[in-house]
Amino acid sequence: MDHLDCPIQPISPLFKETCARRALLAVFALLVVIQCVYLAWIGPGVGALSDGFSEANAFRAADAYLKDGIASHHGLPRQAYGSRFLGKGCLPGCLESDGTMKWEARRCLPLAHADHNVWVYTHYPEGPDVLLALMGSAVGLDNVRLLRLLPLTLCLLGAAFLFQSLARAFGADRAVIVAGGCVLLPMFHICMPGLHYEGYSFALLLIQMSLLIRLFWIEASAPRWTWAALFGLGFLQGWLSFDQFFVIALVAWPFWLMRNAEGKKQSIFRLALCVALPVAGFGIAHVLHLLQVAGETGSLASAILEFRNTAAERGAQTKMVIANLPQMFQHGPLKTLLAKTEQSIYLNSLVLASYQYVRDAFHPGCIQLSPTLPVALLLFMVLLARPVFGISLSGKKVVFSITGAALLTALLWLLAMPAHVLGNHHVTIRHLFIPYFFLLTATATGLRRTG
Repeated sequence: MDHLDCPIQPISPLFKETCARRALLAVFALLVVIQCVYLAWIGPGVGALSDGFSEANAFRAADAYLKDGIASHHGLPRQAYGSRFLGKGCLPGCLESDGTMKWEARRCLPLAHADHNVWVYTHYPEGPDVLLALMGSAVGLDNVRLLRLLPLTLCLLGAAFLFQSLARAFGADRAVIVAGGCVLLPMFHICMPGLHYEGYSFALLLIQMSLLIRLFWIEASAPRWTWAALFGLGFLQGWLSFDQFFVIALVAWPFWLMRNAEGKKQSIFRLALCVALPVAGFGIAHVLHLLQVAGETGSLASAILEFRNTAAERGAQTKMVIANLPQMFQHGPLKTLLAKTEQSIYLNSLVLASYQYVRDAFHPGCIQLSPTLPVALLLFMVLLARPVFGISLSGKKVVFSITGAALLTALLWLLAMPAHVLGNHHVTIRHLFIPYFFLLTATATGLRRTG
Protein backbone atom coordinates (compact mmCIF):
# COMPACT_ATOMS: atom_id res chain seq x y z
CA MET A 1 0.00 0.00 0.00
CA ASP A 2 1.24 3.49 -0.88
CA HIS A 3 2.42 5.13 2.31
CA LEU A 4 0.77 8.34 1.16
CA ASP A 5 -2.59 6.69 1.74
CA CYS A 6 -1.98 6.36 5.48
CA PRO A 7 -3.32 8.93 7.95
CA ILE A 8 -1.04 11.81 8.78
CA GLN A 9 1.27 11.03 11.67
CA PRO A 10 2.15 13.57 14.39
CA ILE A 11 4.66 16.03 12.98
CA SER A 12 7.79 17.18 14.76
CA PRO A 13 8.52 20.90 15.15
CA LEU A 14 10.51 22.52 12.36
CA PHE A 15 12.32 24.83 14.79
CA LYS A 16 12.13 25.94 18.41
CA GLU A 17 8.80 27.14 19.70
CA THR A 18 10.19 30.45 20.98
CA CYS A 19 11.74 31.20 17.58
CA ALA A 20 8.52 30.24 15.83
CA ARG A 21 6.44 32.56 17.99
CA ARG A 22 8.84 35.45 17.40
CA ALA A 23 8.72 34.79 13.68
CA LEU A 24 4.91 34.76 13.76
CA LEU A 25 4.88 38.10 15.58
CA ALA A 26 7.31 39.44 12.99
CA VAL A 27 5.00 38.36 10.16
CA PHE A 28 2.07 40.11 11.81
CA ALA A 29 4.20 43.22 12.38
CA LEU A 30 5.09 43.17 8.67
CA LEU A 31 1.37 43.05 7.86
CA VAL A 32 0.78 46.12 10.04
CA VAL A 33 3.66 48.01 8.40
CA ILE A 34 2.40 47.15 4.92
CA GLN A 35 -1.08 48.39 5.83
CA CYS A 36 0.28 51.64 7.24
CA VAL A 37 2.22 52.30 4.03
CA TYR A 38 -0.81 51.31 1.95
CA LEU A 39 -3.07 53.63 3.97
CA ALA A 40 -0.70 56.53 3.32
CA TRP A 41 -0.52 55.64 -0.39
CA ILE A 42 -4.32 55.54 -0.87
CA GLY A 43 -4.57 59.24 -0.11
CA PRO A 44 -7.52 61.31 1.10
CA GLY A 45 -10.04 60.25 -1.56
CA VAL A 46 -11.66 57.01 -2.64
CA GLY A 47 -9.29 54.11 -3.18
CA ALA A 48 -7.88 53.06 -6.53
CA LEU A 49 -7.67 49.42 -5.44
CA SER A 50 -10.26 49.24 -2.67
CA ASP A 51 -13.36 49.53 -4.92
CA GLY A 52 -13.50 53.31 -5.18
CA PHE A 53 -16.69 53.05 -7.26
CA SER A 54 -18.65 51.64 -4.32
CA GLU A 55 -16.87 53.85 -1.79
CA ALA A 56 -18.10 56.98 -3.59
CA ASN A 57 -21.66 55.62 -3.44
CA ALA A 58 -21.27 54.84 0.27
CA PHE A 59 -20.15 58.40 1.05
CA ARG A 60 -23.21 59.88 -0.64
CA ALA A 61 -25.48 57.42 1.17
CA ALA A 62 -23.80 58.31 4.47
CA ASP A 63 -24.50 62.00 3.79
CA ALA A 64 -28.18 61.15 3.32
CA TYR A 65 -28.32 59.09 6.51
CA LEU A 66 -26.68 61.89 8.49
CA LYS A 67 -29.21 64.40 7.19
CA ASP A 68 -32.42 62.37 7.48
CA GLY A 69 -31.59 59.53 9.88
CA ILE A 70 -30.68 55.87 9.55
CA ALA A 71 -34.37 54.84 9.43
CA SER A 72 -35.22 57.19 6.55
CA HIS A 73 -36.57 55.48 3.41
CA HIS A 74 -36.92 52.21 5.33
CA GLY A 75 -33.18 52.24 5.99
CA LEU A 76 -32.25 51.87 2.30
CA PRO A 77 -29.19 53.81 1.11
CA ARG A 78 -29.48 56.82 -1.20
CA GLN A 79 -26.26 56.44 -3.12
CA ALA A 80 -26.96 59.22 -5.64
CA TYR A 81 -27.65 61.79 -2.92
CA GLY A 82 -25.98 65.21 -2.89
CA SER A 83 -22.85 66.28 -4.74
CA ARG A 84 -19.98 64.43 -3.05
CA PHE A 85 -17.65 62.63 -5.53
CA LEU A 86 -19.84 63.71 -8.47
CA GLY A 87 -17.73 62.05 -11.14
CA LYS A 88 -17.40 58.72 -9.37
CA GLY A 89 -19.55 55.73 -8.55
CA CYS A 90 -23.03 55.20 -9.94
CA LEU A 91 -23.88 58.88 -10.38
CA PRO A 92 -22.35 59.55 -13.84
CA GLY A 93 -24.09 56.54 -15.37
CA CYS A 94 -27.55 56.85 -13.85
CA LEU A 95 -28.42 60.53 -14.39
CA GLU A 96 -30.25 62.03 -17.36
CA SER A 97 -29.05 65.32 -18.84
CA ASP A 98 -31.64 67.19 -16.74
CA GLY A 99 -30.30 65.69 -13.51
CA THR A 100 -33.13 63.20 -12.94
CA MET A 101 -32.59 59.48 -12.51
CA LYS A 102 -32.77 57.29 -15.60
CA TRP A 103 -35.95 55.26 -15.96
CA GLU A 104 -34.06 51.94 -15.88
CA ALA A 105 -32.80 52.74 -12.37
CA ARG A 106 -36.21 53.61 -10.90
CA ARG A 107 -38.86 51.72 -12.87
CA CYS A 108 -40.24 49.90 -9.79
CA LEU A 109 -39.86 52.82 -7.41
CA PRO A 110 -42.38 55.60 -6.62
CA LEU A 111 -42.35 58.64 -8.91
CA ALA A 112 -40.59 60.77 -6.29
CA HIS A 113 -37.44 58.69 -6.88
CA ALA A 114 -36.84 60.50 -10.16
CA ASP A 115 -35.07 63.01 -7.89
CA HIS A 116 -31.56 61.70 -7.35
CA ASN A 117 -31.66 62.98 -3.76
CA VAL A 118 -34.65 60.72 -3.07
CA TRP A 119 -33.70 57.64 -5.14
CA VAL A 120 -32.76 54.56 -3.12
CA TYR A 121 -30.40 51.74 -4.08
CA THR A 122 -32.06 48.37 -3.58
CA HIS A 123 -29.61 45.80 -4.94
CA TYR A 124 -27.11 45.55 -2.08
CA PRO A 125 -27.88 45.63 1.65
CA GLU A 126 -27.20 48.90 3.43
CA GLY A 127 -24.66 47.68 5.99
CA PRO A 128 -21.52 49.40 4.65
CA ASP A 129 -23.38 52.68 4.11
CA VAL A 130 -24.79 52.61 7.65
CA LEU A 131 -21.36 51.88 9.13
CA LEU A 132 -19.87 54.82 7.25
CA ALA A 133 -22.69 57.07 8.47
CA LEU A 134 -22.13 55.97 12.08
CA MET A 135 -18.42 56.77 11.78
CA GLY A 136 -19.28 60.04 10.10
CA SER A 137 -21.54 61.04 12.97
CA ALA A 138 -18.56 60.67 15.29
CA VAL A 139 -15.64 62.08 13.28
CA GLY A 140 -17.19 63.54 10.14
CA LEU A 141 -16.87 62.29 6.58
CA ASP A 142 -13.99 64.47 5.39
CA ASN A 143 -11.00 62.65 6.91
CA VAL A 144 -11.11 59.53 4.76
CA ARG A 145 -7.91 58.02 6.18
CA LEU A 146 -9.33 58.22 9.68
CA LEU A 147 -12.54 56.53 8.54
CA ARG A 148 -10.53 53.68 7.01
CA LEU A 149 -9.12 52.79 10.41
CA LEU A 150 -12.30 50.91 11.42
CA PRO A 151 -12.32 48.26 8.64
CA LEU A 152 -8.51 48.13 8.74
CA THR A 153 -8.43 47.55 12.50
CA LEU A 154 -11.11 44.86 12.23
CA CYS A 155 -9.13 43.10 9.49
CA LEU A 156 -5.90 43.23 11.50
CA LEU A 157 -7.68 41.82 14.54
CA GLY A 158 -9.18 39.10 12.34
CA ALA A 159 -5.74 38.28 10.93
CA ALA A 160 -4.24 38.15 14.44
CA PHE A 161 -7.02 35.81 15.57
CA LEU A 162 -6.45 33.59 12.53
CA PHE A 163 -2.67 33.44 13.06
CA GLN A 164 -3.15 32.61 16.75
CA SER A 165 -5.69 29.88 15.91
CA LEU A 166 -3.28 28.37 13.38
CA ALA A 167 -0.51 28.38 15.98
CA ARG A 168 -2.69 26.60 18.55
CA ALA A 169 -3.93 24.02 16.06
CA PHE A 170 -0.76 23.23 14.08
CA GLY A 171 2.08 24.83 16.02
CA ALA A 172 3.63 28.26 15.65
CA ASP A 173 6.18 26.96 13.10
CA ARG A 174 3.46 25.86 10.70
CA ALA A 175 1.45 29.00 11.43
CA VAL A 176 4.42 31.11 10.30
CA ILE A 177 4.33 29.44 6.88
CA VAL A 178 0.60 30.01 6.43
CA ALA A 179 0.70 33.55 7.80
CA GLY A 180 3.70 34.43 5.65
CA GLY A 181 1.97 33.09 2.55
CA CYS A 182 -1.11 35.17 3.35
CA VAL A 183 0.91 38.35 3.84
CA LEU A 184 2.60 37.76 0.47
CA LEU A 185 -0.78 37.57 -1.28
CA PRO A 186 -1.79 41.01 -2.65
CA MET A 187 -5.53 40.42 -2.24
CA PHE A 188 -4.93 39.86 1.48
CA HIS A 189 -4.04 43.57 1.74
CA ILE A 190 -6.02 45.41 -0.88
CA CYS A 191 -9.47 45.23 0.70
CA MET A 192 -8.51 45.75 4.35
CA PRO A 193 -8.98 49.56 4.47
CA GLY A 194 -11.96 49.45 2.09
CA LEU A 195 -14.94 51.54 3.09
CA HIS A 196 -17.54 49.50 1.28
CA TYR A 197 -18.31 45.92 2.31
CA GLU A 198 -15.02 44.23 1.32
CA GLY A 199 -12.92 45.18 4.36
CA TYR A 200 -15.62 44.34 6.89
CA SER A 201 -16.56 41.13 5.08
CA PHE A 202 -12.96 39.93 4.93
CA ALA A 203 -12.54 40.56 8.66
CA LEU A 204 -15.65 38.48 9.37
CA LEU A 205 -14.39 35.70 7.10
CA LEU A 206 -11.04 35.57 8.94
CA ILE A 207 -12.90 35.32 12.26
CA GLN A 208 -15.17 32.58 10.91
CA MET A 209 -12.19 30.57 9.66
CA SER A 210 -10.51 30.98 13.04
CA LEU A 211 -13.58 29.64 14.84
CA LEU A 212 -13.73 26.67 12.47
CA ILE A 213 -10.09 25.83 13.15
CA ARG A 214 -10.80 25.90 16.87
CA LEU A 215 -13.93 23.79 16.43
CA PHE A 216 -12.20 21.06 14.45
CA TRP A 217 -8.68 21.05 15.95
CA ILE A 218 -8.57 22.61 19.40
CA GLU A 219 -11.77 21.97 21.34
CA ALA A 220 -13.34 18.53 21.66
CA SER A 221 -16.71 20.09 22.37
CA ALA A 222 -17.37 23.60 21.15
CA PRO A 223 -18.63 26.21 23.62
CA ARG A 224 -22.19 27.27 22.94
CA TRP A 225 -21.14 30.82 22.10
CA THR A 226 -19.20 29.52 19.10
CA TRP A 227 -22.37 28.31 17.43
CA ALA A 228 -24.11 31.61 18.14
CA ALA A 229 -21.07 33.41 16.73
CA LEU A 230 -21.31 31.44 13.46
CA PHE A 231 -24.95 32.48 13.13
CA GLY A 232 -24.08 36.10 13.94
CA LEU A 233 -21.22 36.16 11.45
CA GLY A 234 -23.58 34.88 8.75
CA PHE A 235 -26.13 37.57 9.61
CA LEU A 236 -23.53 40.34 9.46
CA GLN A 237 -22.23 39.04 6.12
CA GLY A 238 -25.80 39.13 4.80
CA TRP A 239 -26.20 42.69 6.08
CA LEU A 240 -23.07 43.71 4.18
CA SER A 241 -23.53 42.00 0.78
CA PHE A 242 -24.78 38.94 -1.05
CA ASP A 243 -21.54 38.06 -2.92
CA GLN A 244 -20.07 36.02 -0.09
CA PHE A 245 -22.94 33.54 0.24
CA PHE A 246 -21.21 30.36 -0.97
CA VAL A 247 -17.93 31.28 0.72
CA ILE A 248 -19.37 31.74 4.20
CA ALA A 249 -21.71 28.78 3.72
CA LEU A 250 -19.19 26.19 2.55
CA VAL A 251 -15.81 27.24 3.94
CA ALA A 252 -16.28 24.69 6.75
CA TRP A 253 -16.29 21.86 4.19
CA PRO A 254 -12.55 21.78 3.33
CA PHE A 255 -11.70 22.23 7.03
CA TRP A 256 -13.83 19.18 7.80
CA LEU A 257 -12.15 17.16 5.04
CA MET A 258 -8.68 18.12 6.24
CA ARG A 259 -9.39 17.15 9.82
CA ASN A 260 -10.86 13.81 8.76
CA ALA A 261 -7.79 13.18 6.60
CA GLU A 262 -5.67 13.41 9.75
CA GLY A 263 -7.55 10.49 11.22
CA LYS A 264 -9.66 12.62 13.60
CA LYS A 265 -13.11 11.81 12.29
CA GLN A 266 -15.60 14.65 12.61
CA SER A 267 -19.31 13.97 12.51
CA ILE A 268 -21.35 15.04 9.50
CA PHE A 269 -23.72 16.69 11.99
CA ARG A 270 -20.98 19.08 13.13
CA LEU A 271 -20.27 19.99 9.51
CA ALA A 272 -23.99 20.50 8.88
CA LEU A 273 -24.21 22.89 11.83
CA CYS A 274 -21.15 24.82 10.62
CA VAL A 275 -22.90 25.26 7.28
CA ALA A 276 -26.49 25.77 8.40
CA LEU A 277 -25.89 28.43 11.06
CA PRO A 278 -24.12 31.00 8.81
CA VAL A 279 -26.64 30.28 6.04
CA ALA A 280 -29.53 30.87 8.43
CA GLY A 281 -28.08 34.18 9.62
CA PHE A 282 -27.31 35.23 6.06
CA GLY A 283 -30.82 34.31 4.92
CA ILE A 284 -32.55 36.23 7.71
CA ALA A 285 -30.53 39.34 6.85
CA HIS A 286 -31.71 39.15 3.24
CA VAL A 287 -35.33 38.51 4.16
CA LEU A 288 -35.18 41.72 6.20
CA HIS A 289 -33.64 43.51 3.22
CA LEU A 290 -36.45 42.27 0.97
CA LEU A 291 -38.99 43.63 3.45
CA GLN A 292 -37.20 46.99 3.42
CA VAL A 293 -37.46 47.15 -0.37
CA ALA A 294 -41.11 46.10 -0.19
CA GLY A 295 -41.77 48.93 2.25
CA GLU A 296 -40.15 51.47 -0.06
CA THR A 297 -41.72 50.21 -3.31
CA GLY A 298 -45.15 49.66 -1.80
CA SER A 299 -45.58 45.90 -2.00
CA LEU A 300 -43.76 42.60 -1.87
CA ALA A 301 -44.62 41.95 -5.53
CA SER A 302 -43.00 45.20 -6.65
CA ALA A 303 -39.93 44.43 -4.55
CA ILE A 304 -39.56 41.02 -6.24
CA LEU A 305 -40.02 42.70 -9.64
CA GLU A 306 -37.27 45.15 -8.74
CA PHE A 307 -34.83 42.29 -8.18
CA ARG A 308 -35.93 40.61 -11.42
CA ASN A 309 -35.19 43.81 -13.29
CA THR A 310 -31.74 43.75 -11.77
CA ALA A 311 -31.15 40.34 -13.33
CA ALA A 312 -32.26 41.72 -16.69
CA GLU A 313 -29.80 44.59 -16.32
CA ARG A 314 -27.01 42.07 -15.78
CA GLY A 315 -27.95 40.39 -19.05
CA ALA A 316 -27.81 43.70 -20.89
CA GLN A 317 -24.40 44.31 -19.34
CA THR A 318 -23.18 41.02 -20.82
CA LYS A 319 -24.21 42.12 -24.31
CA MET A 320 -22.48 45.47 -23.83
CA VAL A 321 -19.22 43.82 -22.73
CA ILE A 322 -19.31 41.50 -25.76
CA ALA A 323 -19.88 44.46 -28.08
CA ASN A 324 -16.87 46.25 -26.62
CA LEU A 325 -14.39 43.38 -26.58
CA PRO A 326 -10.84 44.42 -27.43
CA GLN A 327 -9.94 44.09 -31.10
CA MET A 328 -7.65 41.15 -30.36
CA PHE A 329 -10.69 39.08 -29.39
CA GLN A 330 -12.98 40.10 -32.25
CA HIS A 331 -11.92 37.10 -34.34
CA GLY A 332 -10.19 34.91 -31.75
CA PRO A 333 -11.24 31.76 -29.88
CA LEU A 334 -13.09 33.78 -27.23
CA LYS A 335 -15.23 35.47 -29.88
CA THR A 336 -15.95 32.09 -31.48
CA LEU A 337 -16.99 30.60 -28.16
CA LEU A 338 -19.23 33.58 -27.42
CA ALA A 339 -20.85 33.19 -30.84
CA LYS A 340 -21.61 29.54 -30.08
CA THR A 341 -23.31 30.48 -26.80
CA GLU A 342 -25.02 33.67 -27.96
CA GLN A 343 -28.50 32.15 -27.52
CA SER A 344 -27.90 31.94 -23.78
CA ILE A 345 -27.16 35.02 -21.67
CA TYR A 346 -26.06 32.69 -18.88
CA LEU A 347 -23.51 30.85 -21.03
CA ASN A 348 -22.27 34.08 -22.61
CA SER A 349 -21.81 35.58 -19.14
CA LEU A 350 -20.08 32.44 -17.89
CA VAL A 351 -17.59 32.43 -20.77
CA LEU A 352 -16.72 36.10 -20.30
CA ALA A 353 -16.60 35.98 -16.50
CA SER A 354 -14.37 32.88 -16.59
CA TYR A 355 -12.06 34.65 -19.03
CA GLN A 356 -11.90 37.61 -16.64
CA TYR A 357 -10.95 35.33 -13.74
CA VAL A 358 -8.18 33.69 -15.75
CA ARG A 359 -6.89 37.06 -16.89
CA ASP A 360 -7.01 38.51 -13.38
CA ALA A 361 -5.23 35.47 -11.97
CA PHE A 362 -2.32 35.39 -14.40
CA HIS A 363 -1.93 38.87 -15.86
CA PRO A 364 0.94 40.73 -14.13
CA GLY A 365 -1.03 43.96 -14.21
CA CYS A 366 -3.88 42.48 -12.14
CA ILE A 367 -2.27 42.53 -8.75
CA GLN A 368 -4.97 40.71 -6.76
CA LEU A 369 -3.24 37.34 -7.20
CA SER A 370 -0.12 37.86 -9.27
CA PRO A 371 2.63 36.80 -8.73
CA THR A 372 1.52 34.64 -5.80
CA LEU A 373 -0.86 32.35 -7.68
CA PRO A 374 1.86 30.66 -9.78
CA VAL A 375 3.64 29.86 -6.51
CA ALA A 376 0.44 28.32 -5.14
CA LEU A 377 0.10 26.17 -8.26
CA LEU A 378 3.70 25.04 -7.80
CA LEU A 379 2.84 24.05 -4.21
CA PHE A 380 -0.07 22.03 -5.54
CA MET A 381 2.18 20.10 -7.90
CA VAL A 382 4.69 19.46 -5.11
CA LEU A 383 1.90 18.14 -2.88
CA LEU A 384 0.88 15.68 -5.54
CA ALA A 385 4.43 14.39 -5.94
CA ARG A 386 6.19 11.83 -3.75
CA PRO A 387 7.48 13.15 -0.44
CA VAL A 388 10.42 15.26 -1.52
CA PHE A 389 11.96 18.30 0.12
CA GLY A 390 10.60 17.01 3.43
CA ILE A 391 6.94 17.28 2.37
CA SER A 392 4.43 14.51 3.02
CA LEU A 393 0.67 14.39 3.08
CA SER A 394 -1.89 11.66 3.62
CA GLY A 395 -2.41 11.00 -0.07
CA LYS A 396 -3.08 12.42 -3.47
CA LYS A 397 -6.81 11.82 -3.09
CA VAL A 398 -6.78 13.89 0.08
CA VAL A 399 -5.00 16.77 -1.64
CA PHE A 400 -7.46 16.66 -4.52
CA SER A 401 -10.51 16.49 -2.26
CA ILE A 402 -9.43 19.34 0.04
CA THR A 403 -8.22 21.60 -2.77
CA GLY A 404 -11.22 20.71 -4.93
CA ALA A 405 -13.67 21.51 -2.13
CA ALA A 406 -11.96 24.84 -1.49
CA LEU A 407 -11.84 25.70 -5.19
CA LEU A 408 -15.51 24.80 -5.70
CA THR A 409 -16.42 26.95 -2.70
CA ALA A 410 -14.61 29.88 -4.32
CA LEU A 411 -16.05 29.35 -7.82
CA LEU A 412 -19.70 28.60 -7.03
CA TRP A 413 -20.62 32.28 -7.18
CA LEU A 414 -19.11 32.42 -10.69
CA LEU A 415 -21.21 29.41 -11.73
CA ALA A 416 -24.42 30.64 -10.10
CA MET A 417 -24.18 34.36 -10.93
CA PRO A 418 -21.82 34.86 -13.90
CA ALA A 419 -23.59 38.03 -15.05
CA HIS A 420 -22.91 39.61 -11.66
CA VAL A 421 -19.27 38.48 -11.74
CA LEU A 422 -18.91 40.09 -15.17
CA GLY A 423 -19.26 43.55 -13.69
CA ASN A 424 -17.70 42.80 -10.30
CA HIS A 425 -14.88 40.33 -11.01
CA HIS A 426 -12.36 42.64 -9.33
CA VAL A 427 -14.26 41.99 -6.07
CA THR A 428 -15.51 38.42 -6.46
CA ILE A 429 -12.11 37.06 -7.52
CA ARG A 430 -11.14 37.50 -3.87
CA HIS A 431 -13.10 34.31 -3.21
CA LEU A 432 -10.01 32.53 -4.54
CA PHE A 433 -8.35 33.30 -1.22
CA ILE A 434 -10.07 30.15 0.06
CA PRO A 435 -8.23 27.56 -2.14
CA TYR A 436 -5.01 29.54 -1.75
CA PHE A 437 -5.31 29.36 2.04
CA PHE A 438 -5.92 25.61 1.99
CA LEU A 439 -2.96 25.01 -0.31
CA LEU A 440 -0.80 26.87 2.19
CA THR A 441 -2.24 25.01 5.15
CA ALA A 442 -1.92 21.61 3.49
CA THR A 443 1.71 22.37 2.65
CA ALA A 444 2.54 23.65 6.14
CA THR A 445 0.94 20.73 7.95
CA GLY A 446 2.55 18.25 5.53
CA LEU A 447 6.08 19.43 6.27
CA ARG A 448 8.25 17.12 8.33
CA ARG A 449 11.81 17.43 9.54
CA THR A 450 14.34 15.77 7.26
CA GLY A 451 17.72 14.25 8.08
